[in-house]
Amino acid sequence: EIFFEALKQKGIENYDRAESLLQDAKNLDPLNPVLDYELARVLILQGRYAEAEKYALDALRAEPAKYWFLETFMETLKAQNKPIDAYWAQLPEGMEPFHLNMARWYISQEAWKAAEDQLSRLQDSDQAQQLQALISSRQAKDVSPGEQSTEAAQNRIPEEGSAAFYEKALGEI
Repeated sequence: EIFFEALKQKGIENYDRAESLLQDAKNLDPLNPVLDYELARVLILQGRYAEAEKYALDALRAEPAKYWFLETFMETLKAQNKPIDAYWAQLPEGMEPFHLNMARWYISQEAWKAAEDQLSRLQDSDQAQQLQALISSRQAKDVSPGEQSTEAAQNRIPEEGSAAFYEKALGEI
């Protein structure tokens, strides 16, 4: 009952009350990672990232395969401009689901190299290959027209009526 009341209070943006209720629930069930996660979310909503970080890390360490736990932890670090490097010793370094989730998070942040680094730590699995393909396709879309080769740009026929069409026509006179 306490947990659901806390979620209700969070939903109506009564964050102080939600935090208090979640602390009460945590006293009853101190090892429940969902309580740590929800406490971190409430603290984030209040802009209290340093406090949220501890709860987010506890939730992530308890269940490293849960993407939302990782996302919440990374959100606290990003808001404080902290690198994850200082936390590797506390994280499940050898778990494939953890590294897949890290890669997914880096992809969501368009940090392609960091995502590829996470995937390189894994065996070739279907999920890793799918994420690698996703990275490749997103990187290809990131190439803007100005970055195309000059030869391809020169061989492109300008659309009739465009400024480039008239420039080319005047250049041929």
